[in-house]
Amino acid sequence: MQLPAIHIAQAMGIQLFIADGNADAPGAGSSSGFYHIDLKDLPGLTAAAADIRDRGGLDGVLTVGTDFSASVAWVAQAHNLPGISYEAALNASRKDRMRKVLREHQIPCPGFVSLTPGAEDLRYPEKPAEVLLEKISREGLEYPLVVKPGDNMGARGVRKISGPRELGPAAAEALRYSPGLTLVLEEEIRGVEYSLDSLISDDTAMPMGIARRSIDYPPYYIERGHDFPSGLSEESAHEMFDTLFRAAAALGISRGAAKGDVFMTERGPVIGEVAARLSGGYMSGWTYPLHSGVHPAVGAVLIALGENPGKYEEYFTPQSRIGVSERGMVSIPGTLKDVIFDRRIIPAGAAPGSREEAGEFHFITVRSGDELRFPRNNVEKCGNIICREEQGSGGATSAQRAEAGVAAYLFRLAPVKPSRLQHILGSDFPPAYPRLMSLFLKDYAALSLDSDRLISEDSYRKVDEFTIPQAYLEYGEQDWNYRSLSQSLRDTRRIHQDFSWAAGGSAGDNPEMLFCLLRAGYQGLCYYLEAENSQNHHNSTDISRDEAIRNIIQEYSALSGE
Repeated sequence: MQLPAIHIAQAMGIQLFIADGNADAPGAGSSSGFYHIDLKDLPGLTAAAADIRDRGGLDGVLTVGTDFSASVAWVAQAHNLPGISYEAALNASRKDRMRKVLREHQIPCPGFVSLTPGAEDLRYPEKPAEVLLEKISREGLEYPLVVKPGDNMGARGVRKISGPRELGPAAAEALRYSPGLTLVLEEEIRGVEYSLDSLISDDTAMPMGIARRSIDYPPYYIERGHDFPSGLSEESAHEMFDTLFRAAAALGISRGAAKGDVFMTERGPVIGEVAARLSGGYMSGWTYPLHSGVHPAVGAVLIALGENPGKYEEYFTPQSRIGVSERGMVSIPGTLKDVIFDRRIIPAGAAPGSREEAGEFHFITVRSGDELRFPRNNVEKCGNIICREEQGSGGATSAQRAEAGVAAYLFRLAPVKPSRLQHILGSDFPPAYPRLMSLFLKDYAALSLDSDRLISEDSYRKVDEFTIPQAYLEYGEQDWNYRSLSQSLRDTRRIHQDFSWAAGGSAGDNPEMLFCLLRAGYQGLCYYLEAENSQNHHNSTDISRDEAIRNIIQEYSALSGE
């Protein structure tokens, strides 16, 4: 997330020194000096800044798209550099402080309670649920509620709960992601969420883009992607930024960047969160510049050097309004064997990285051998695609291009034994095709005792080597990575061209196989076929593959009431 700002600062002729806890951090080699320091090590960062000052001078300090704005403010304050106070940075990075300040200044935000270690309640943090339940009752909060760690970002440890029984596990999970053992519990905001970037310098407040966010996969809050333009009217966008600027002023963000997650609700804009930095998630560094022709990082660098970007109003006026979309890629649990794109296998062990493919930006964040899981926060995705809309009438939209780009990637997982397959498919990630899964469970419950055929009517269609009920194909449902059922079948065939499909791969005669496809997409079907291959060629004392799948189907049927 720092690379665009690094490249922009270099283009402006600025001498750069970089600090990071990762000795191999991207961009480390693009500087006049690199300091291998944990970014939470405030004395270490202060000493590094003093070293730079003594070697020739230090004019500013900056971060972009990370949760270390408090570290930046600490260094700036210690060396009398431009920026906000350390207390203001804590207001914008500690969710418990943020909520209290916003409430005191009557900025629209959800009802909440918070817990921090100390004398407030000696039962905390050993018994967080017990203490929180009492606070929920006193404050009159209404379910559903959202449990959050008070000092983390990227939706780590954030979870929705529908009632008191879910509070204990959710609080325990949030605490694992909270270095300061701080919890925030707030009412869920009902509305559409938008991501806003802005630059603030003295009396100048400049909007730097508003994108519509797509959030999914409850009870977690995972961003599937974001889109420019936002679809908001000019009046509504103005309302959103006005609310953000009032929130930033209340928190003490008087000079720097302010990033807001703001909801448009029936009663108007409501603040989700505010950060004293430009956004991560590819918005400030990639999608907004592609959309508008404006790079917010230019303004952030100027402010860090003590200048007012308002003097360069012409540069910061959007030059275009091109449609731009970002979409994330996900995987089910398993060990990554390799990544296939456009029939090319990305070399095993290749480092995560980015590249440009025909004008699209592709970011792969996993490598061969990594243990993958379905994301529970925004840093557990496998990668991201960014696309602009096609120019000219009839061209593909940016969303269509980005989703097609996501669907072009295959994340091939290592085979597992049937017992492990039962565990994976029984875990709590959402079905690849939820509506089709509901239909399947009804059809499965209606199986006649004297027939294994899923649907009695002779209404099947062949896709590659698979025979699938026609009604399933007509649903038009897509999985998490924007694949239709037909595409998932064809992608399975691409991965396993050398397989000999038993009985023509008929889902009508093999409901277990169809279940794996609907439950986990092409990866689930590959797991199924590879477990079959293993059983056909090796002696095994493990549970049979089909028995493992039937156990999961029974569990699903019990949960759905079928």
